[in-house]
Amino acid sequence: MGTGLHVTDIWVSEHYWPAMAAELVTAHAQRLAYSGALATVVLPGERTAFGLHVAGGAADVRRALAEVGLGSGSIGPGWLLDRDPG
Repeated sequence: MGTGLHVTDIWVSEHYWPAMAAELVTAHAQRLAYSGALATVVLPGERTAFGLHVAGGAADVRRALAEVGLGSGSIGPGWLLDRDPG
């Protein structure tokens, strides 16, 4: 990656609730935040949420999601890019 960027290896979980009202999607996404996710991105109008997880692997993410009562949906490796503070 280019200079000036800090790269963190993450696992991204995608959650899609097509039959839920936007308010219920937000409530489910709050559970995602309690799973230990580094961050949670919610698109209530799309009925979708993404969890950004720092974990050893997809199985660790699935376990953390199960602990808060969420299914795993799709989980894949990714990178979190942010500006290097230095």
